[in-house]
Amino acid sequence: MISSIQHELASTPNGSASSSSSDSSSALSKNFMTLLITQLKHQNPLEPMESGDLLNQLAAMTSVSELRDIHAGISRLSNQFATAQLSSATALLGQEVAIDAGQFSFNGDGAKLSLSFPSPGAGQVLHFLLTDHNGVQVKEAHYQGRRNESPGAPIKRNLEQLFGSLPHGQYWLKSTIDGHDNSEPGIVPVQLVSKANSIVFNSSDQAPQIRLEAMEPVALSSIHSVTRP
Repeated sequence: MISSIQHELASTPNGSASSSSSDSSSALSKNFMTLLITQLKHQNPLEPMESGDLLNQLAAMTSVSELRDIHAGISRLSNQFATAQLSSATALLGQEVAIDAGQFSFNGDGAKLSLSFPSPGAGQVLHFLLTDHNGVQVKEAHYQGRRNESPGAPIKRNLEQLFGSLPHGQYWLKSTIDGHDNSEPGIVPVQLVSKANSIVFNSSDQAPQIRLEAMEPVALSSIHSVTRP
């Protein structure tokens, strides 16, 4: 009996899933009526179906329909989000963008990668410590605030100016400023600045990433500011 019911449902035009919620509701009603009529035709007259069985079947079909509608809605939102991400990534091409300088992958010309940081103020010294991925010190650099340079004024220096030539690799950057009256050194926020020159896609989720000059690609969420050329 089950195989004959499945055959009759499969041969019914409304047996396929609909692309919209309204069509889905209509198809659900028609499919349920088809199922009801088919089951009544094939039931044992001596053991008729219980009304509760029909209600359970209706509830199951409703759940399947709702899950299908939810999945379709999520798919639409996912496509819209992917389109918005790609549009945002495309708008960044040719512009200088800034990301946090805590950890970065260097693979190019140090003159194309800059550090942006607040001035320590006239006479104050900002210390930079560059280590590799194992925590081994690679190089040190210092920046002393110029005369009439107010604390916090934005300063930009390319990586080569500060550290000279660097081999390709993974680096950690720590920046501190001397404390006053023997207090602990303060940590200073530093950003890496580079030009966005192309878009690549993450191999795992196909999300667009920005390839920066002299760096590995970064996610859109890593970009904090944009400087138009």
